[in-house]
Amino acid sequence: MKKKKSQIQLILEAVRMLDTHQHRLWPFRIDLRKLKMASDRDCVLGQLYGSYHTAAWALGLYLTKSPHGFNVTISKPLWKTTIRQLRIQRRTSAYRGRTRV
Repeated sequence: MKKKKSQIQLILEAVRMLDTHQHRLWPFRIDLRKLKMASDRDCVLGQLYGSYHTAAWALGLYLTKSPHGFNVTISKPLWKTTIRQLRIQRRTSAYRGRTRV
């Protein structure tokens, strides 16, 4: 019997998927004020691809019946927290990677 994945596990899998298919700076393209998980255009995928459905086809989400982190049932506050943390981590790592002239 398969164990049901937690919302954070689903979000982390979704983050890995976006890191593979988008530039690693995709978290900076999300407008957290507009984020609505039930919206075709204002959800995470809608903001990156133009619509949830366009992204779902591009990422192959329609080919699987398993739950994923872009589902409308996933917690909006949890996504917001994850995106904020990713922005901090990626901003810091980008800064560390710079060389002084």
